[in-house]
Amino acid sequence: DNYARPLRPKLLILVFVHNDIPFNHPVLRGIYRGQDPQHSPYFSVARQPDGMLALRPPDPEYRKFRLTVPISPPPPSWADRLLGKASEVSWFAQWLSKKKGMLFPSHIQKARRQARANLLSRYPQYAQILEGSRLSWEAGDDIENMSAHLAATDPPQIYAEALEYTAFALNQFQERADRDGVELVILASHTTKEYGAVLFNRLQEIAAAQGIPVIDQADYIRRQGAEVKDASFRHDVHWNEQGHQWAADALLEWLKQNQEVCAPEPAGNAKG
Repeated sequence: DNYARPLRPKLLILVFVHNDIPFNHPVLRGIYRGQDPQHSPYFSVARQPDGMLALRPPDPEYRKFRLTVPISPPPPSWADRLLGKASEVSWFAQWLSKKKGMLFPSHIQKARRQARANLLSRYPQYAQILEGSRLSWEAGDDIENMSAHLAATDPPQIYAEALEYTAFALNQFQERADRDGVELVILASHTTKEYGAVLFNRLQEIAAAQGIPVIDQADYIRRQGAEVKDASFRHDVHWNEQGHQWAADALLEWLKQNQEVCAPEPAGNAKG
């Protein structure tokens, strides 16, 4: 609404990654990221008292509502202390500190997730979806862990709701695209298939129900005779330079097969 509409595009590309389905549920995102589900820095989906879903706008004051839990960390090593000081003045040190946490996840991070889940479960509005949910917070937002929950015939309620919220979110994108006469397409990142096809299949089911095409980056990569894992950094699931190139090439292939999307406007109907 704020950025794309003034550009009057013909095509809107929604990039979808491995944690988008679970993180469309504000409670799951809150547990993993320490955010109060009702005070998110992002647009989120909320269930109304009548059971209907609605968009909740970002809360600019979200920092005041962090999920703070009492966890006693072990004494920091000299390297941690040095890195902490350096992070105050160095972007590289901040990056290195974050990378260290990704490569060597602390048991404190796992304990924090469990403590946040326990904290939220005390609130009536979250108790039902968190009680006996069979979720392993120790696994963090690991792709395999999320895939296992989404693959279950009877997924935990919180994951079943995440699928429902994702369908609602895609519907919101589609409604806006239809309103503005824009074609909507989803580019599914290779990470939706990196540990099996469960996440991708769930996405494709939801998108197909709304008539939204899905471009499969992982399939494109494999058709080039390459490995899906080569699209991201060694210890980071984000695209590396090659991953960005494959994403662009997969989109270009789709555009060549669907040239009508970018066909010139009929005379008198130009968007400007």
